[in-house]
Order: sequence, then C-alpha cells, then structure tokens
Amino acid sequence: RAATAPDGGERWLAVRLLGETLAVRARVSRRVVPQDRGYATQGVAKLSLQWTATDPRRYGIALHEARTGLPSAEAGLSWDDTNGPHLSWPLDWGALGTAGSLTALNDGSAAVRPVIEFHGPVQRPSLTRLSDGRQLQYALALGAGDVLTVDAEAGTVLLNGTASRLYTATPDSSPEQLFQLEPGTTDLAFRADDTTPDPAAHVTVRWRDGHW
Repeated sequence: RAATAPDGGERWLAVRLLGETLAVRARVSRRVVPQDRGYATQGVAKLSLQWTATDPRRYGIALHEARTGLPSAEAGLSWDDTNGPHLSWPLDWGALGTAGSLTALNDGSAAVRPVIEFHGPVQRPSLTRLSDGRQLQYALALGAGDVLTVDAEAGTVLLNGTASRLYTATPDSSPEQLFQLEPGTTDLAFRADDTTPDPAAHVTVRWRDGHW
C-alpha cells in the first residue's frame, strides 16, 4: 500500500506494451480499493490506480553515456636529439590527441534534456551543440576531483552534488532547460579557457531515448 500511496511525489513507472518497455516519471493521483468480502476476509482485492505525469514524454529504460576530454594535439614524432636528426625503431609517435567532441544518439521521436557532468581541473567549462551553437558555459574554476552537474531537465547546476552554481552561467550560456538532444544524432564540443588542458578534465553526458 505504501508503494502506491498518493503522496504527490513522481517516481519512475515502467510499462511494457507489445514487447517494448518504456518509462515515465509519474505520481499516483488516485487509488481505489474495493472494500468487498474478499478484501475483508483475505486481504486481497482488485484495485484501480490512476497515474499522472507532468512530463508527457516516455523514455527508454537504457541510460546512455558519452564522454570526452578537452582538445589536445598529438605529441608527434621527435626527429632530433642531442646527436642530431635521426630516427630509431620502434618509432615513438607520442600520445594520441583528442578532438574534444562527442556524439549523442537519441533513438526516439522526442527531444530530451541530458544530465551533464564537468570534471575538473578545468577553467570556465562549456559544452556547445554544434548544429546551432547553443551552449552551456560556466564562469568558475573546478579543481581536481570537483564535479559540476548540470541537470537540464530540472534546470539545476550543482557543485559536488550540493552547492548551487547556477549563478555562474555566463551571458552566452543558454537556459539549461533549452539545452536538448533532438531525435537522431547531436554533435557536442567540450571547451574551456585552460591554456594547457589537463588530461584529467572531461565531460560526461547522460540521457535516455525520448518517445511521444
């Protein structure tokens, strides 16, 4: 009974229909339990539940994730040393560079709002949607181990899960709830103001497929 009490809070509700399982955030708005003889003598009854969802979209049950670091150039091949130009095998091409970009695939019919995590150390992190230039950017410095979590659905920006940093959004930053992943692929770019990017700095984007 406690699990279906009309307490006003929304929870995940998963429904399987025609072999497909989708979920919504919903609350129990009505519960009818017939007080018949079976209920009185055995505690068993066929009850009726009504769920209400403020978000009309349905979501895939799989949580997707994509991650990238800041752009960095390849170290390249060292042609010279103290003895002059030469090459010695095996060749050391150095560490691979990164483009600082990622692609999110929303395999549904409705746009969704992701959860974005900026991991430090990083200065003034931003994430840009390349299709239209819409971006999220925050004027703060994250230290090693710091995480700035942007919940685009809730419209919140939290440092290390507790302290609000919504006020650090720059004038060029879009309102969080307008930063969506449209159906299909969305290309995103991670950037910052660091002169020398730290390899530990990265961004993680999480989302579910959205359906009408």
